[in-house]
Amino acid sequence: MRSEAFRMSTQYPPKVLSRRSPASLIAESFEAPEPPPHLQHIQRPGELTLSEILLEPRRTGPNQSLGYQESFHVAVLLRGVDHELWLNGRSVPVEPGLSGETYIIDQRQDPRALVHGPSHFIHFSLPLTALNRAASEIDKASISELRSDLPRGWNDPVMRGLAEGARAALSGRHPLSGLLLDGLLSGACAHIIGRYSERTVQTSASPTRLAPWQERRAKEMMNANLDVSLAELARECRISSAHFGRAFRNTTGVSPHQWLISCRINRAEQLLLDPEISLAEIALACGFGNQSHFSIAFKARNRVSPGRWRREHLSGEAPVGPLLLDSRIDYLGRSSGAVPTL
Repeated sequence: MRSEAFRMSTQYPPKVLSRRSPASLIAESFEAPEPPPHLQHIQRPGELTLSEILLEPRRTGPNQSLGYQESFHVAVLLRGVDHELWLNGRSVPVEPGLSGETYIIDQRQDPRALVHGPSHFIHFSLPLTALNRAASEIDKASISELRSDLPRGWNDPVMRGLAEGARAALSGRHPLSGLLLDGLLSGACAHIIGRYSERTVQTSASPTRLAPWQERRAKEMMNANLDVSLAELARECRISSAHFGRAFRNTTGVSPHQWLISCRINRAEQLLLDPEISLAEIALACGFGNQSHFSIAFKARNRVSPGRWRREHLSGEAPVGPLLLDSRIDYLGRSSGAVPTL
């Protein structure tokens, strides 16, 4: 059940974030009817949303992905449910959810769920930007993660009370209902920050750095996929895209984009040693938009064009030693220790 609340709360579009409400996207991903407008509320600015969702999925398999979004979702179950759950493509052991249990899921983990039967819950969508805006108002460090040691579903009296209030306010609308629902959303935001925020982005003079496993995994991904996106790297490292970009630069001395370009050029050098492969084919195989972009990037690092580099290396006339190393240092803007190797 918890998986359902989780999955529902995090469902997102596979492309660009839609302007539709999270509740509508959740229902669509399960091929279920969209919740009526009077059971949905959006607080602006910040895009915090609160909804009452009743799902009777028509799908026989897991819900469709809603895409990547830096957002946390909180669901308080109004009825028990049995389900199966996957995060980042991996099956996660879960137990049937109980009515009143609270679930939190990170939408960056691409949650998918297979729900066995109807499910009913109050859903709070809390974008990371909104959580950090609220955190800054109380002088708390910026949030990148919530606690990871929680069970999939647990008893949280505060969230259960907020959910009961939200359900009553949604069903009994009056002229000041919007103000009341805004207050419930703000209360949920404050409670999640105060109780569950754990790992934060450092705001002191000490720069944020990637953990060793994050640095290793990011480099592995860039070596394996020369078209990998910043969002995909950040999601794999369990942090926001902005946090990942800063932490990667602080750890390696170069931006993720610079590192990826150097990985592409390393791969291009390997392919250039095969005279049967054209420069245009190499450019596309290494993630460059066209041969012109490839040539500019290659010459920026190696100080010679790809064609000349190929002729010199195939003829045995290529320069060795300090010249080539210095060009890589200049290209990355730091010591040779930063030069990625395949």
